[in-house]
Amino acid sequence: MKKTVFITLIAASLAFPCRAGVDISDYLNNNPALRGAYVGVCAVTLDGDTLAFHNGNGLFVPASNMKLVTTASAISSLGADYRYRTCIAVSGEVRESVLYGNVYIVGGGDPTIAYPGSPEKVFTSWMNMLSAAGIRKIEGKVVGDGGFFPGMKEHPTWELADTGTYYGTGTSGLQFAGNTLNFKVAPGQCPGDSIAVEQSFPATPWMNFSYDCTTGEKGTGDQLYLYTADYSENAVLRGTYACGKKPKVVGCSNKFPELTCAREFALFLESRGISADGYAAGATPEDAVKLGETLSAPLREIIVPLNKESDNFLAETVFRTMGRELAVDAGYDSCTKVEKSVLDSIGVSGDGNFVIVDGSGLSSKDFISPALICRILRHMLEKDSSGAFLNSLPRAGIDGTVSSFLPGLPDEVRHSFHLKSGSMGGVRAYSGYYLPKNGTPVIFSVIINNSSASASRLVTAAGEIISSIILSESSCK
Repeated sequence: MKKTVFITLIAASLAFPCRAGVDISDYLNNNPALRGAYVGVCAVTLDGDTLAFHNGNGLFVPASNMKLVTTASAISSLGADYRYRTCIAVSGEVRESVLYGNVYIVGGGDPTIAYPGSPEKVFTSWMNMLSAAGIRKIEGKVVGDGGFFPGMKEHPTWELADTGTYYGTGTSGLQFAGNTLNFKVAPGQCPGDSIAVEQSFPATPWMNFSYDCTTGEKGTGDQLYLYTADYSENAVLRGTYACGKKPKVVGCSNKFPELTCAREFALFLESRGISADGYAAGATPEDAVKLGETLSAPLREIIVPLNKESDNFLAETVFRTMGRELAVDAGYDSCTKVEKSVLDSIGVSGDGNFVIVDGSGLSSKDFISPALICRILRHMLEKDSSGAFLNSLPRAGIDGTVSSFLPGLPDEVRHSFHLKSGSMGGVRAYSGYYLPKNGTPVIFSVIINNSSASASRLVTAAGEIISSIILSESSCK
């Protein structure tokens, strides 16, 4: 490993005790990738020693490191065994095996319905509830109720182009297939040629799609974006897809997951001999009769892909769930207040100098400090007896978004890093743990903002900062 020489730093303003540490100022000043960038570093041992501190109390856009705050808050407040509930209810009456009324799918925010995979298992459970009630035909509609999460599906500070993508899809009280639409796309032979586009599962026949997209220059990659809104049935796919690229499936945002779920369940019932008069989205009447419910996997399992794959959809679902369960309000303002109160209750919020607006970090209006992240990480390592939080973090060189991180380290050392990455334009963040088999655990957070360097150069710079601090002789004694 390339060795970087540092001098000693005294971290006077840090909330953690400090011993002789590592001064990274020379490295930051002399690395072209970091020229003009704003860099924050905090690294502490579980024993209480500060190894490095540079702008550690400064406020940074954390990108997906925000998911650490969200999942730690959720485990601490909802518990690792929390499960989402989806109810099946009916209105009207049943006569001679015919329901003269509607079937309601009453969502409870479950993000796992048809995500990933087929909905057949959960649909079969719902169908069995109808069968147990003696229903063989429905003289009414299958209705999807997404009222568990009322209000805006996305945060208003998200970029418009992001809100049409699979990673910028919003949340609903009744969710389906990750609230995404999928399009099979294939480029033409030459730049400017039209692109072959075909919608795949799930189908949304009420939507009117237009395709203002062409084949791009070789090497320009996938620049396709769906522009859509939850108040319109019109959407347009714009941009380019480079010539020479293989056909692929492009994931885009579905603004009507409640209606999609209702339609797919109605089709499933019809294929099993139970017909309905159609499908719709709407509220469940107060006098509807509940037939049963299904439960999601526990939260401990849901946060694994959330953190390992940096899944924004799951993060926003968990964020809004805290607001709904703890404040009976899933609006973003309420969710922010709830998460801040959770951080206060576990004693990590410090002076409260941070800004939280969403759960995934997709917003550029989130501002947190490396020191706050380290306090949260330390609390979870000491207090999460379930181990759910640590288990959700990817390991360098093994899985998730850090499978290629720190390539120059020996595997035994590299695999001891459990950490979360974060990235957006000009932003790179890595926060987590170094847990050696023999030695003291180290908790760290490195966040880089306002950089014009390429993503690869920022990844290398962050890796050098982390490995040099944690693996230097001064920090390993």
